[in-house]
Amino acid sequence: MVSQQDIEEFNALQSQLQVMVMQHQQIRLQIEELNEAVSEIDKTKDDIFHLVGTVFIKAEKEETKKALDERRQLLVVREATVSKQEERLRGRLEEIRKGLEAEQEKDEGAG
Repeated sequence: MVSQQDIEEFNALQSQLQVMVMQHQQIRLQIEELNEAVSEIDKTKDDIFHLVGTVFIKAEKEETKKALDERRQLLVVREATVSKQEERLRGRLEEIRKGLEAEQEKDEGAG
């Protein structure tokens, strides 16, 4: 028989997976934005400015590119971690789903 605990675990894992997928999408978006920022820095011949609080401060291109690249590298590592967690959650959800289906079939066969 399918237990309430199994169903609750399945639902909790589904919620966790949704959060993980959203995090993954946000990280990808941040990486794309950083890549675009570096591309724009490379294209411009003008001075660049860095937003500090509510004030723009003139910035060195190479230092800014280095800082953006470091941030991008951190996000790439975070993306890999989130991707692995997402994969594990999907695997666990699949295991539970199969178990629930088997229990349901067993219950229907007995009923």
